[in-house]
Amino acid sequence: MDVHAPLELTDAPLEPIAAFLAANGLGDGELRIEPVGNGHSNLSFALIQPDRLLVLRRPPRPPFPPSAHDVLREARIIAALRPAGMPVPEVLAISADDSVIGVPFYVMEYVDGAVLDTAVPDGLSEADGAAIGEEFIAGMVKLHSLDPTLAGLGPAERADSYLARQIERFTVIWAAVKTRSIPAMDEIETWLRERLPTNTERAIVHGDYRLGNTIFDLAKSPRLAAVLDWEMAALGDPLADLGYMLATWTEAGDPETPMSSLSRVTRAPGFPTRSELRLTYETLSGRSTDNIDYYQVLALWKSAAFLESSYRRFIEGRAPDPYFATLEQGVPEVAGRALTLIG
Repeated sequence: MDVHAPLELTDAPLEPIAAFLAANGLGDGELRIEPVGNGHSNLSFALIQPDRLLVLRRPPRPPFPPSAHDVLREARIIAALRPAGMPVPEVLAISADDSVIGVPFYVMEYVDGAVLDTAVPDGLSEADGAAIGEEFIAGMVKLHSLDPTLAGLGPAERADSYLARQIERFTVIWAAVKTRSIPAMDEIETWLRERLPTNTERAIVHGDYRLGNTIFDLAKSPRLAAVLDWEMAALGDPLADLGYMLATWTEAGDPETPMSSLSRVTRAPGFPTRSELRLTYETLSGRSTDNIDYYQVLALWKSAAFLESSYRRFIEGRAPDPYFATLEQGVPEVAGRALTLIG
C-alpha cells in the first residue's frame, strides 16, 4: 500500500530494454513502452511489439530499504508457483544486472483480462459477481494447499513465528512514520500481542491477496486468470491472507475509507459478502476461521501504519497528492475500524 511517485517512461528506457529483449529471444521489432497499473509498490510497464505484448516489472525509484521491493525474489516465487498450478504469469527473462536500466527487473507474459477494483465491467451480471467471489477464494485455497517449501521462501521453522514477526516489524514501522498520537494504534498493538495465536498452520501466504491484485478472464464464465504482486509472499499463517482480504473487501453500505477504496467494485449486486467469502474459504479449505477477527485487526493495524507513511510524506511536502491529504482522517478511521472488531 506504500505509494510512490507516478510512473514515468524514464523508469523504463526504450533502447536498453529493446536490446535486452532481442538478446533473450523475445522479439527484435519495433517496441513501444507504456506504464500499466497504478504505480504502487513495484512498477509495471507494458512492452508492446507488433506481434507480442509483454510486461516488465521493476522496483520503484530508490531510496528504499534493502530488503524491500526485491523483484528478483518475486520472479523466483512466480516461476516456482506456476508449475504447481497456481495461476500466475510466465516469467520469460530476468536481469540481475543493474547496468541495463539502473535496477534489476524481469519480463513476464502479458495476461489478458480484467482487473476488478473500482468499476464494474460492462455486461457483468449478478451471477458473474458470485462466481468471481468463489473463484477468488478458490485461488487463495489453492495457494494455501501447496507445499510450503515449494517457493524457496526460507526455513520452514520460521513460519511459526510469522505473526509475532509481523507485529514486531510494524511496531517499528509505526514508531518511525507516525506524525501524531493515535491512541488506538497502541491499544491495538497491545491487544495483538496479548492474543497472539499459537499452533498456527504453515503455508505459502501472498501477503497482499485482494481482488485488485488479480486478473479475471470474463469472456465466458469468470475465471481467475492470474494472481499478481508477489513481493510480500512468505511462509506464514494462511489465515493472515484471509483476514487481509476480508479487511479490504467492500460491501454495499460500507463507509468510504482508504481500505474500502481498494475494492469499490464489490459493492455491486451479486458480489458475495465478507461472511459468505469466509464460509466459502472454510468449506473449500477445511480450516476453522473462528478467530478471523484477530487477523482482520492485524491487517487493519498494519495498513494504518502504511497509510501514515504516505500521510507523513504529504505533510513534509514530498508527495503532493490530494489523496494523501485525506489520510489525516483516513488513518484514524482505519484504526477505529480495527477497534470495532476488538469490541
